[in-house]
Amino acid sequence: MVINLATFAHLTRALEPDAFGVLAWATALLGYFGTVVELGLGTLYIREVARDPSRVSDLAGWLLGMRSILLGAALTGFGLVVWTLDRPFVFRATVAIVGLSLVGNAVSLDWAYHGTQRMGRIAVRNVAASAVTLIGALTLVRQPDDLLWAAGVAAAGVILPNLSIVGLYLREYGGVRPR
Repeated sequence: MVINLATFAHLTRALEPDAFGVLAWATALLGYFGTVVELGLGTLYIREVARDPSRVSDLAGWLLGMRSILLGAALTGFGLVVWTLDRPFVFRATVAIVGLSLVGNAVSLDWAYHGTQRMGRIAVRNVAASAVTLIGALTLVRQPDDLLWAAGVAAAGVILPNLSIVGLYLREYGGVRPR
């Protein structure tokens, strides 16, 4: 939490109000479409895995299959919003880059570790992701003109940690076949 606060403080100072506002707007828009990708399925699957941990692999296939479909719908809707925005290119590009975070949301397998009560892996991942995001922000974002870099750091801060959990999952549980 302290690391995220430091990242937030740096971005607000470096980007200044106008550029930071664009990043905040893009992140708020992302929240609506992230809900489409999630649809509460992670919570449902936590419960199912808690009931029967042997079903993790089977449930992962179903969830990733469903989220792939939902991701397609969310990216289409998000893309239409970006395309119809009557704003400058940098504004639209920032929103589009932040929108790539939807891919990270779709591949999230956090529920498997929550359901099996192994949240330590998620905690380590979250701290590492926050640290990497802070380092990315400190090194790449120094002024308002670095808005696209800030958007990239924000998207990478969602995508890369979730991909790391996918790697951990593959090592511990084996492959996943979306169904």
